[in-house]
Amino acid sequence: MAGAWLLLLLALAGSHLISLSLRFKLRMAAWRNVRLNFYGKWGEVFAAFYLCQGIGMAPFGLMMPWALKQQDEFIYRNIGYGGKPVICNIEVGRYFVAGYGAALCALLIIVPTFNWVGTTKGVLDPKLLVVSGAILVAYALATSVYKTIVRNQLFIRTFLPGLVDCKSKVEILPLFWLLLANGLMLVCTLGLALPWVRVRTARYYADAASVRMSDEIESVIAKLPQEASAVGEEVAGIFDMDASLT
Repeated sequence: MAGAWLLLLLALAGSHLISLSLRFKLRMAAWRNVRLNFYGKWGEVFAAFYLCQGIGMAPFGLMMPWALKQQDEFIYRNIGYGGKPVICNIEVGRYFVAGYGAALCALLIIVPTFNWVGTTKGVLDPKLLVVSGAILVAYALATSVYKTIVRNQLFIRTFLPGLVDCKSKVEILPLFWLLLANGLMLVCTLGLALPWVRVRTARYYADAASVRMSDEIESVIAKLPQEASAVGEEVAGIFDMDASLT
């Protein structure tokens, strides 16, 4: 009973920290001195990140794509720019296609590999090497399938009405080779290449994304001379909390 109460307290505290972290990250992004906003409350974070995840995992994880959709939709629908809320209309069906497709790709690699290991007699060390390589390939392939489908949909279906439209052209094979190379580099350097891996991955996602802004956004910026300057104190108050998480 004590453990259950402790888990609940940790989940509530984690919801508050996630809310602060999201607010901080978006406040650190700006265009024309107007910063992005995040309006989500910690109670909504608890529902999206914990309750929905619990529901998604309950029936053998079959509803996890639905839970991930709820989480992404919560984040994107609580983003604003210059007081204008972002519209996010994403299809839950795409998440099921992405989730089940990624799981199928991983199983098609992992199951034959473990079956071969179980039926083959020989030295153990080469088998461990094969299994490790199969797990890395399965992870890279499953992640590239899921990220490609979900990220492209999120960008297309998230916009500021009449002001900003986004597009993403992430492709499965280029992302797969990128993730596979990243994994090999991390293994070979014992994790020391993590900064290089993160920059490399961020550059690929940035190159695959595009943003189109209408002329009306200038009028939005012109009406917000105080918002950009007044945000500094709030960001400073959140910064310490976010820095302690890194």
